[in-house]
Amino acid sequence: MYVQAVKKQLYQKVYDEVRSEVKNDALAQAEEEIERRTGLRKIEEYKKLTWSGLLVAFWAGLLVNQITNIIELSDRLSSSITLA
Repeated sequence: MYVQAVKKQLYQKVYDEVRSEVKNDALAQAEEEIERRTGLRKIEEYKKLTWSGLLVAFWAGLLVNQITNIIELSDRLSSSITLA
């Protein structure tokens, strides 16, 4: 009877230690996977932001050019009206 109780207690102790180690390993692997996926998501977001920024800058440049052309045209028209 005493031997079985000691075996059961030893078995439970080993079981708890192994379970704790497996749990810690699983948590560490899960944390690594989360960090990896978060890093990939950040890279994708940076790519999207970069392309969006370039597109906005391109359209802003076109808008400035058009406004400059309109100002030049209005100056030419006002100077030709003054000369006539």
